[in-house]
Amino acid sequence: MSRESSACRIGGKMDKVKIYINGKEFEAIKGTSVLNACRENGFEIPTLCYHEQLEPFGSCFLCTVEIEGGKKKYSLSCGTNVFNDMKIKTDTKEIWNQRKMALELLMSNHYADCVGPCRIACPSNIDIQGYIAAIAEGNYTKAISIIKKDNPFPAVCGRVCTRPCENECRRNYIDSKVGIDYLKRYAADKDLVSKHKYSAEQKKENGKSIAIIGAGPSGLSAAYYLALEGYSIDVFEQYSKPGGMLRYGIPKYRLPHDVLDAEIESIISLGVKIHTNKKLGMDFSLDDIREKKYNAIYLAIGAHDCMFMGIEGEDAEGVYGGIDFLRERVEGKNVKLGKNVIVIGGGNTAIDSARVSVRSGASNVTMVYRRTIKEMPAHESEIEDAVEEGIKIDFLTNPIRVIKDSSCKVIKLECIKMEIGVPDASGRRSPKPIAGSEFTIDADTVIFAIGQKSELKCIEVKPGTATEKLTFTKWHTINTDEKTFQTDQSGIFAGGDFRRGSDTVIGSIADGKKAAWVINKYLVTGEVLDYPEEFYSKKDNLEKQKNEFYTKFEKIEKMNMPKVDAAKRKLSFEEVEKGFTDEMAKHEAGRCMECGCKSVFDCELKDNSNLYEVIQNTFGGAHKDIEPDNRHPYIFFEPNKCINCGRCIRMCSEVVGLSILGFINRGFETTIGTPFNKSLLDTDCISCGLCYDACPTGAIEIKKDTLKGPMQFTKKNSMCSYCSFGCEIICEFMGDKIVSVAGNNSSDINKFGNICKYARFGFRDINENLAEKMSFEKIKTKIDSLKKYLDSSSQEDLAFFIGENVSLEEIFMLKKIAGNYKKSYIGSLKNYRFNAVSSTTLENTRKSDAAIIIAISPYDDVPMIMPEIMKLKKREKPLSYIGFADRRIKKNQDFYFDFKSYGKINEFLNGLMNYFIKNKNMKSSLKNFDSFMNNMAEYKYDEVKIKEFADMLLHSENPVFISSYNTLTSGLFPTINNLLALLNKSENLLLFGESANSAGIIQMGLAKIYESDKIKNRIYYNVALGNKYEEESFIFDFRKTNNRNIIRINHNFAERGTFINAFNTIIKSEKVVNDLDYSNVFLLIEIYNALTNEKYDYSKFEKDFSEELNRIEEKSGEISDTEFILADITDGDIKGTDNNRNIKNFL
Repeated sequence: MSRESSACRIGGKMDKVKIYINGKEFEAIKGTSVLNACRENGFEIPTLCYHEQLEPFGSCFLCTVEIEGGKKKYSLSCGTNVFNDMKIKTDTKEIWNQRKMALELLMSNHYADCVGPCRIACPSNIDIQGYIAAIAEGNYTKAISIIKKDNPFPAVCGRVCTRPCENECRRNYIDSKVGIDYLKRYAADKDLVSKHKYSAEQKKENGKSIAIIGAGPSGLSAAYYLALEGYSIDVFEQYSKPGGMLRYGIPKYRLPHDVLDAEIESIISLGVKIHTNKKLGMDFSLDDIREKKYNAIYLAIGAHDCMFMGIEGEDAEGVYGGIDFLRERVEGKNVKLGKNVIVIGGGNTAIDSARVSVRSGASNVTMVYRRTIKEMPAHESEIEDAVEEGIKIDFLTNPIRVIKDSSCKVIKLECIKMEIGVPDASGRRSPKPIAGSEFTIDADTVIFAIGQKSELKCIEVKPGTATEKLTFTKWHTINTDEKTFQTDQSGIFAGGDFRRGSDTVIGSIADGKKAAWVINKYLVTGEVLDYPEEFYSKKDNLEKQKNEFYTKFEKIEKMNMPKVDAAKRKLSFEEVEKGFTDEMAKHEAGRCMECGCKSVFDCELKDNSNLYEVIQNTFGGAHKDIEPDNRHPYIFFEPNKCINCGRCIRMCSEVVGLSILGFINRGFETTIGTPFNKSLLDTDCISCGLCYDACPTGAIEIKKDTLKGPMQFTKKNSMCSYCSFGCEIICEFMGDKIVSVAGNNSSDINKFGNICKYARFGFRDINENLAEKMSFEKIKTKIDSLKKYLDSSSQEDLAFFIGENVSLEEIFMLKKIAGNYKKSYIGSLKNYRFNAVSSTTLENTRKSDAAIIIAISPYDDVPMIMPEIMKLKKREKPLSYIGFADRRIKKNQDFYFDFKSYGKINEFLNGLMNYFIKNKNMKSSLKNFDSFMNNMAEYKYDEVKIKEFADMLLHSENPVFISSYNTLTSGLFPTINNLLALLNKSENLLLFGESANSAGIIQMGLAKIYESDKIKNRIYYNVALGNKYEEESFIFDFRKTNNRNIIRINHNFAERGTFINAFNTIIKSEKVVNDLDYSNVFLLIEIYNALTNEKYDYSKFEKDFSEELNRIEEKSGEISDTEFILADITDGDIKGTDNNRNIKNFL
């Protein structure tokens, strides 16, 4: 398969060809793949194995296109190049079917869950794992933000939800389900009492209005999500207060009205107007609504009409419907129950009616249910609470007659015993009466709680009206499209119990959310679209889960909900459940098993499966089940998710220059792994994570720095400070904590978003070692101590050591502070013997025709130069290495010379230059050439060893010489400088420092020599020495230390600043998270003023710093005179002094 780099050039211009895509004419560069030619012209073609940094592979078969007149009708677009007059089809039915089949074949062996089964079971598809993960981190605000994306009533649902999610919790296979609902309530309750309650972002008003009939959970949910989209919302409610069944059908001991009111208020705060005491069919009609020119109508009138059994005596005094009874109690009406109350039914309304009866004075409350406790629809916790409160439940019992006295007052209920029959076709066993088992129960009140239905008389269907096309079912529900919620009448939508029949609160909320999405799309596009149902891979689709699959998991005791004692609680309507404490919530969140995939939010396989409506179990047969590899601390392998696309293998070999991963076995048994199943840590892996970036599924995952997951995080752009390459990154964070870092794909510095382990994982060092915060009041006392420390120091004995990851702004202020102590040293902890920065640019590096690496280990010191070097290798440009032995770099080099010391490297380079002078008669016009030539004459060389290498250097027009700032301290730099001067390539040097501002330190004039023995008093600014500081030194740091003289500063991600990278590019780094209440620059200004008694302010600082930056920019454009440097080489201590490089041990 040919590569796009083979594109033809004629007269310096790209040779273009004419192509046709789906019948339209376009131009494309000759040699471009069909895939990229289509993408460049706006035609998206799916692929899972192609990657823009890699050679085509053609393993996924997704990028199939039809090429008219080609060698074969269907071709893989990634490996087929365009030719003139090529006719391409990308979207035929046959192509669509082929792609779907390819995906379904992949999914047939994808034994993995996209999300936990809890989320799939939730009618509103709430990201349960996400909010549990946030709670585990102690971030309830994040938890609420996650919940409210799909449910505006977290405090309500945290109390009354029927919890279908918990029934599907995988921990049921181990011990007992996670208290998902309790955790939701915990987060919601914390938010309700917070001074900074969560508020979702609301779009601007769009000028359109929507009428919603019914202020129950469905209507209010629709109002919430539509209001967020900028619509004007009017809600019409028949009762005196909003809430619907939440207020009038659920007792206050389960759902206190202040909690309900608080969550309704959060909806009203969005501008939603609720009009109470407005009953449809009595106070207004749908025609009245239509006349007001609402753009859409949502019907959510609920199901408030009680259902009865139709048995004799139901008309007796003392007979109630369950919802009627509960509503009358809420409205404060005096309901005379008497001593004996019988409640018929087994759902939550029946339980509520029984428990309210106890609280209303009834001494004998009996529930009658025709099935067993296993079939009871009420939640198990409600049943347990009812029994604790003294309520008797007669199972397998069915009423057959209400017996009343002469005054038509109920006195008894006649019942019959039931037995469970044989299973029917659906597998359900129906109860049947036992002949002759009739009996009676004394009753003063009988409450029928067997269900509710919607009142249809409020909607009169008449020709020529807004209701003329509305139709209803025999169950008193309205007919709607299942996926759009639209009724038979255009512009009228319906949901909740009115659509689905008497159902759960969360079911009604889900309808409101989904209908809001449909209505918004309808009003924006004019089309009524199906609510999108997401594709999820599920293990159960390939194999039913069993207890024995989970024996390896530890059993963890469930945290039970604290409750008011039964004897006390049945005397009042005080809330029964007290809620979790912080400790209880953290413990219960810790029980989450994190089912599902951490790559679910950006999985290419899932996205394509969604697009092509994949059915996972279309193809049966065997599937692989391989144990995950968790041996690397941050990189996680899940082989069951692997589709053998080979991207990770090729990324490692073609881009990084290593070959850590490979295909293992053949055919169906093929997997990807390391040789001999070694841990990555036992290979030459540099932990860059580019294999993860390349993976189109979740087969390779980067562990985020959270206790639980997965979840979505806020993102901000920043830059990496861990070397002087200056990679642009994207940080994911929660609150003030960074949880992961990825490369910025749009960066021109680190192309394609490539980053190394320092950028990807270095933030973890901050998270683990961050010192306690300091108030500015405490800082002021520290400043006083610092002033005394400085004033008592002799200037000659004083040094200000600055870390090379410090911003130019901080360096500028530190220079001003040190300026008060004119004889003091200020600069890096390194002893820079020479002063130099790179003389070439990144752009020129990419155009180089050779790369010579000298005295630097790319894989350790600046890993992201390796993708650039490997690009040169792809262009068949020679690569050379002169340095310490490194088997990783050796295999990719055309010329490889390894040595054991800087001195030996120096001897080799000097010998090379002597060879050039003697054998190639090289001369130079530089003024000190003769002295230089005499110096070189004493160095020996092995002509056989270096001849080919020397010839390559002489013939290279634009080589790049790559080295390290360590050469400035070792004394090797003069030799490198001399080699470039001799070759007349002084503008081809690329020097890398340890940190983001290594070049900035030099540009600010702080590359100096100091004598360590003479320095007695030391100020360390962001130079991490752990606990190795001198006891009397003064430290500015954000890490933990035992030193008592510490002034706390912000860590790198909490401070914005300016940096100069190795390519002499000025980069602005943005603040990502908050750390302290003050910035580092503000702190330094305060210190400067305290030392000088000046009133230097931030505006003056900005002006002065701007002038300094302009000076640096002007200076960087100057070309200094080059001459040979005659100096001795030293193999002195090469100090890894910058705090960022200490993370080598951490990683």
